[in-house]
Amino acid sequence: KRQLHAHGFTWMLSRIDLKVGTLPRQGEEVLVRTWPAGNRRLFAQRCIELIDAGGMRQAGALYDYIIVDIEKRMPVRPEHHLPQNLRLDRPLPYPDLETGIPPSDFGDPAGFEPVMTLTAGGRHIDHNGHVNNAHFFNWACEVIPGYPEIQPCRIRLDVVHEIRRGQTIEIRRACIDHEGRRWRAAILADGMLAARALLELNE
Repeated sequence: KRQLHAHGFTWMLSRIDLKVGTLPRQGEEVLVRTWPAGNRRLFAQRCIELIDAGGMRQAGALYDYIIVDIEKRMPVRPEHHLPQNLRLDRPLPYPDLETGIPPSDFGDPAGFEPVMTLTAGGRHIDHNGHVNNAHFFNWACEVIPGYPEIQPCRIRLDVVHEIRRGQTIEIRRACIDHEGRRWRAAILADGMLAARALLELNE
């Protein structure tokens, strides 16, 4: 990241598919592994996984990020700014991980149920001058009835555009099934869609 910044570029999370088996408890020792998975059009891809002390996988994800010209706030081709051989030939943490939510499969958030509204403040902003992607996950999880006691086992999330300090954020939801196990989450900033997410709960 320092090398990118030195040349006027940065990286930003764009899309992710995250699966969670179990979460570590306070004081437990875990191993975090991450590796590059190559490029896909405008996206550079990486994997990440969480391994417990017994060698069992607790969580894993495939995510797409974009290389952005900081001044223009525009994405550039990753192969022009990353090493050509930036790929480790190893399997995904879970074989069915797939990034990207087709908008046609998501529906119109205008018809979703409102959940909460807040204003993006200083605590939400990272070194790129926008809301840090970790907050997108927190807000998406708010659509789950009973959260945080009830946790998702899978989150697919696409960032549509940046959220800046002072913008009004609205979280909206729609249930996909009759059992309440699958949810759509829409995060809007000043009325415009900023992120879409699909969440699944354990059976």
